[in-house]
Amino acid sequence: MIRIPTTLRIAFALAMSSATVLLCLRVFGLFHEDHQDLMEVRARMCESVGVACSQFVSRDDFNGVRTCLESLADRDATVLSAGVRNPQGQLVYQTQLHNELWKRRSKREAKNCIYVPIVKDRESWGRVEICFEPLYATGLLAVFQLPSIQVSLVASLVNFVLFYLFLRRYLRHLDPTSVVPTRVRSALDTLAESIIILDKNKNITLVNQAFLETFETSHRQVQGKRLQSLPWISDNETTPLPFDWTNAAQIPKSSSVVRITIDDKIKSFLCNQSPITDDNGEFQGTLISLDNITAQEEKQRQLEETLETLEASRAEISKQNEKLNFLATRDPLTGCLNRRAFFAHFGEYWKSQRRYKHPLSCIMLDVDHFKSINDNHGHAMGDEVLRRVAEVMQDAIRETDYICRYGGEEFCILLPHVDVSAGYLAGERFRKIIEALDFEGGLKVTASFGVSDADLGAETEEAMIEQADKCLYVAKRQGRNQVVRFDQIEATLESVQDSNASQIVVSVDDLAPDDEASMQQCITDLISLSSDTFYQVDPDERLNSTPTTPLHELHFTTGDGT
Repeated sequence: MIRIPTTLRIAFALAMSSATVLLCLRVFGLFHEDHQDLMEVRARMCESVGVACSQFVSRDDFNGVRTCLESLADRDATVLSAGVRNPQGQLVYQTQLHNELWKRRSKREAKNCIYVPIVKDRESWGRVEICFEPLYATGLLAVFQLPSIQVSLVASLVNFVLFYLFLRRYLRHLDPTSVVPTRVRSALDTLAESIIILDKNKNITLVNQAFLETFETSHRQVQGKRLQSLPWISDNETTPLPFDWTNAAQIPKSSSVVRITIDDKIKSFLCNQSPITDDNGEFQGTLISLDNITAQEEKQRQLEETLETLEASRAEISKQNEKLNFLATRDPLTGCLNRRAFFAHFGEYWKSQRRYKHPLSCIMLDVDHFKSINDNHGHAMGDEVLRRVAEVMQDAIRETDYICRYGGEEFCILLPHVDVSAGYLAGERFRKIIEALDFEGGLKVTASFGVSDADLGAETEEAMIEQADKCLYVAKRQGRNQVVRFDQIEATLESVQDSNASQIVVSVDDLAPDDEASMQQCITDLISLSSDTFYQVDPDERLNSTPTTPLHELHFTTGDGT
């Protein structure tokens, strides 16, 4: 069933009312038809023709009568025919088809056929007959040719259009709260959400008190307005609405966040909309609820800013912790691991090696003649040598390897998953890299290396480093700038010890005062030979630990008591 809109029905009823008024005026004679005036014009014209014909007949000028009638028919298009009939009923003169038209006239058409008597010598001589076109067409359409009917129809049509436009514009401004029951209005006003009820054209018909307070407006200001008139904030340039209303008006939708500008402030609302239907399921409008979530979004924004600040602080703290960890685990001069951090990693790999039996080796590195570099080139150059050596070594080792400044000019390198043979090859590669370094003043630097493996008898990580240190001592004694592996030094250690013992002959009386350096070397060698741990101390460091007793007060005893 097609439902006619209420506005259209009201406009049609008002238009018909105006038409009824006009028709009543015609019935009571207050509204005249214009055909009465036309009949009077025709009657006067016929009287004039009758007078003219009477004059022609009085002079027996029948040609004049014929000329008069022909002129009448030619000049007036409404004249169908004309003729002159004598008292005996015979036509003296007629235009074309006059006799037939005159005979066919009916009572209804009598007003279209007019005759006027012709007088001769004050006696009736005959009459002039004139047939006019009907004032209105016959049949049903003749009704619509009546001026009163035409005026009524035109007035009704114009009034209908005007009433429709007027009602369509102003009915929306009628206060629907006057017809809404008080209990319904009270129920809507108790809701904290802003409620908007739209008609099918998306015009606002009803709002609750929460809407008026939120938008700071009144019923009169929003009544009948389009939903688009509200100050929505939309990202779509083609529509002012922040959501698609093509289907939303008839399909339930929830949890849409929309934003509206109120008093130059942007407020956020959680929008829910649902269609309103009649008993037949026909769509009649839309119910919209707007829950103000501006405060929640502001708190959310503040929380996000706080989280961002905390995240930035956490990142800064993490960065500072990394710096502190670096400073706590690195040697400040070379950037290598310090001994504490190095042994922490070494301990983990040692436990793993003891459990899974995978290869593990370490290398002890010592810069050759470092004391002479400090003495001859200065400590600044010595520091530069250590930095450059550490730099190239850090570039040369793998990402899984660890390098530590063990003490002074000594470095220790941990090589996970590398046996003593591979460690020896790595040591050779490191030695060549250091040997290729160039320093200011043409200074060349070499280094000695000792390599040990976890499978060569060491019980602890310290013992493994001690083995590598023994190899380093052998490399020093064999001429420096070489790599020695622990599994090949047992015979070398014994031969080196015997050779040193036989070559050391000290005669205090033969030493001149300026041979103090030679005396110190002799003392160092003697101490090394008499110590069970001679291979754990670098000769340069042993010199530093030499007592300050004057050389002429020192007494030496050889193996045979001399």
